Amino acid sequence: MRITIAGDIGSGKTTIARELARHAEVEMCSTGGIQRQLAAARGITTLELNRLAETDPSIDEEIDGYLKNLPPGKLVVESRMAWRFVPDARKIFLYVLKHEAASRILRANRDDERYRLLDDAVVDIGERRKSEVKRFKKYYDVDIDNLRNYDRVVDTTFASPRTVVDRILKGDSLKSIPGIWLDPRNLVPTQSPRHLNDQKVREIAGSMAESGFDEDHPIGVLYIDHTFFVVEGHARLAASIRRSLEYVPLMLLACAEEPYRAGPTARSFVERAITETLVRDWEKAMQFRYPHPIWRIPHHA
Repeated sequence: MRITIAGDIGSGKTTIARELARHAEVEMCSTGGIQRQLAAARGITTLELNRLAETDPSIDEEIDGYLKNLPPGKLVVESRMAWRFVPDARKIFLYVLKHEAASRILRANRDDERYRLLDDAVVDIGERRKSEVKRFKKYYDVDIDNLRNYDRVVDTTFASPRTVVDRILKGDSLKSIPGIWLDPRNLVPTQSPRHLNDQKVREIAGSMAESGFDEDHPIGVLYIDHTFFVVEGHARLAASIRRSLEYVPLMLLACAEEPYRAGPTARSFVERAITETLVRDWEKAMQFRYPHPIWRIPHHA
């Protein structure tokens, strides 16, 4: 058992890594703690440390040295860059909706992460992530938001830590990299529910009741601005929601500015497909509501 944990701010990386380490009976390693210590020693916040690190490479060099000198054998490491520096490890990325991440940070009430309003936390999370992406792109020429860096992506938005750990430890038959496991309620359709064959959805739901989701046929998605949009498998998605599945497997077909179906970019496809009416119709048909308008993506010229 040799696992690295990276992921969104507020996704529960430290909690999940600690649980995995307990299961493996090893001490959990974390560079998040090192970052907080470095920030505290300078009398600044973690966001300010991230910005300082954009021009001061010694900060990342100190963290990198820690990762590179980890011993062989079983280990669990929580770090944004361990996937690059720790060899022979299973690379896990934890995903969470931004508003849930902000709520968790507010509840944690850390000294270096104090906010009065949820929206303030959401904005700060976005700024911190942008700073990290910029820094690692500059120093290592890697995009830490590129999900293809990882073996598995696991959603933590609604799941308990025990459920997330079980999903990470459980074997699967997913062949694509990354293999993505998301709560179906966090997926946005690009097809109206009016096009669904209700009989087919009921048949799929019945099959899921007997043998679970068929992992050999994951749902096809586009990934844009931290949101997954379904383009293949709407009937399976509908059946999953009706069966209240905690996770469904996804296949990443294209991201943001990548071409989709040898035509427009993924972003352009989604911008044309998504409307408020489509989303509201989907919510009504599935009998649930998105807690936040995750389907709204910034327009890129």
